[in-house]
Amino acid sequence: NNPILLNDPNGDDWKTKADKAKAEKMISTADSKIAEMGKKLATLDANKDKGAIEDLKGSIKELTAAKTELKAMGDKEDVFYGFSQKEKPQGTYIDGTKKYTDKEGNKKEGILVTMEFNDDGDAFHEAKHGFQIIEKNIKNQKQYDDTYEVKDEVEAKKREFGFRTRQEGYLMSEGYLKITNERWVQAVNLKFSDEKILQKQQPEYYRIKKKWELENLKK
Repeated sequence: NNPILLNDPNGDDWKTKADKAKAEKMISTADSKIAEMGKKLATLDANKDKGAIEDLKGSIKELTAAKTELKAMGDKEDVFYGFSQKEKPQGTYIDGTKKYTDKEGNKKEGILVTMEFNDDGDAFHEAKHGFQIIEKNIKNQKQYDDTYEVKDEVEAKKREFGFRTRQEGYLMSEGYLKITNERWVQAVNLKFSDEKILQKQQPEYYRIKKKWELENLKK
């Protein structure tokens, strides 16, 4: 594919004003949820409601981190993020490059990142993957694919569960979050007994599962 070259009409590091507005909306939503959870915590009994307290504290921790990371994504000069809501999202990927001028006036080239999502919980999940691009200093899609690990998906799921909490039946309990890479792969194998179906329906899961098996299963 040919790189996508765009000017930066908005003077920031989101692809469009709509993408920046989406990030700001997510931060606002996180603030509201944190406040709501804080009020709920104040009503719980430390002895009788240990599980619920643990869940809420875990969610608050994840949403607080999400706010910090979204702001960092907007401040990153050489990575330009965009959100795309779809019925069947394909996850997070690098889809081009963009010329820009840095703060010192130097002409440079950055990367364009698209985060496809279905609902708000999914948007927080994919934003975590977007931030992982910064953490790993990713410069192209091949590097992103090669460095992708099961733990990256577990971190993104933790972020998603932090948003959903008990609202949709997800828990943030420490017992669940201690999920190991091996258990995750086993769960994928149970759901998709036919690897061809997994590869077709969830190519991202297939890729990280095969990498884990190659690194951990004895030949």
